[in-house]
This record gives sequence, C-alpha cells and structure tokens, in this order.
Amino acid sequence: MKLASQKNIQNMVSLWQRYGARKQGAFWYSNSWPNRVWHDALAENQTIAQAHNLQLDRPQKLVVYPVQSCTGLSSSLGCKAGLNSALTLGFQLQLMNLNLTGRQFPHCDKTELTSISPNDDKLIHAFSKLCSLGFGYTIDTGVLQKVVQDNDVKLVFLSVANRQVATALLHCTGDTLGVYQLAVPEQYRGRGYAKSIMLHILHYAQRNEFEFVSLQASEMGLGIYQKLGFSISGRIDVYQQL
Repeated sequence: MKLASQKNIQNMVSLWQRYGARKQGAFWYSNSWPNRVWHDALAENQTIAQAHNLQLDRPQKLVVYPVQSCTGLSSSLGCKAGLNSALTLGFQLQLMNLNLTGRQFPHCDKTELTSISPNDDKLIHAFSKLCSLGFGYTIDTGVLQKVVQDNDVKLVFLSVANRQVATALLHCTGDTLGVYQLAVPEQYRGRGYAKSIMLHILHYAQRNEFEFVSLQASEMGLGIYQKLGFSISGRIDVYQQL
C-alpha cells in the first residue's frame, strides 16, 4: 500500500473508531451512524472472504481497499472471487491526498471559517442539520456531540455574512489532517462554497503545520479537489447488505 493511501486510511479508520465502534474478531463495526464495518487489514480478500461470518445487530456498509485495478460496477464485482451473495457494491470513493510542502493557496476574504465549541449543543445541532441537508441523509447528532469532545476533531462552518452555508469535520492523526462531512446544501450550490471552505481548511492546515491533507471523494467533488492539487492515491469500495 502506498504511503499516501496508508495515511489516508489510518486517518479515516481512526475517525470511525472515535465515532463509536465495537470489535468482533478481526472486524470493527459502527454502533450507529455512519454504519461502517471493516476488517483490521481493510484488505479486500480477507474482508470479503470473512464477511459471511459476521453476526451484526443492524445493517452495515462493508468497506474494503481493493488491490485489483478495476473500474465500474460490473468489472469490480467480477474481480472478487467468492463475493458474499448477501452483498452488493453500493459506491466507490477515491482516496485523495495533498502534500502541503511548498504550496500556496488564494485567500477567501468574503467567507469565514468558524469552529464549533465542543460544549455548544445548539451549534452542533445546526451543523448536523446543515450537513444532513447537504448529503441527503440524516447525520447522527449524538455521534457528533461525542466525537467533538476529542481534541483531534473539529466541526467547522463556512459562513457568508453570518449565514452558515457549508460544513466540514476535521480530524488529525500525526502529520495528516483529514477532511470529512464536507457538505453544501442544494440551496447554496453553484456559488463556489465547496472550493471556498477547502481553501480555508488548507490555510488552517498550513498554519497548524500539517504536512498532508487527506479525504475520500465521490465523483461530485473529484474535479474541485484535483484543481486544488489533490491527487488520487487509491480507492475504497463500500458494499451494502441486500
């Protein structure tokens, strides 16, 4: 596994564990949202082969790091000998990394990045609501209230004229700052807010002397991140139970 992919995955899995996760054999699984289950190694062959032995109390999304170079749903499924018949490929995310060394980024003077105090339940609820609107599914406020108590986690808003228009969750592990829950509700899209919040985050990362920024991108956000200098270091596949 490439170093960039390794840093990305370590940051991601660390956050999932902070959200709340239980251990069953070599597998971890979420207590609630985001409903993820993964093998200690995250390796495709081990995860898929052993998934049928899991006895879980709620539907979970099985996450694997594929070794094969496959693209698209049909070819990806064809790569996996012995795929559990109770699983279907739900979606794929690109692992993206940016080395901040020597980088310069423009400033966004018309927008502001504000962080949420761990004790401000009102703003945490507002974050959950705005983030849920952006993703189109419900974000568990209780999980956010729990995870923001960790010094390595921050919830941030992008604000324009005191109006909150976008969200992001930041999680640090070592020299890497991970970006999650970056959401812009439909009513605020098309105004450059996704790029704006990312630029604020990149400046934050540089001020705090992080060397790398990592995230997992869907097709929707891929172009924005690549224009900012992010490169693809790998991919994760997320399977859903039938």
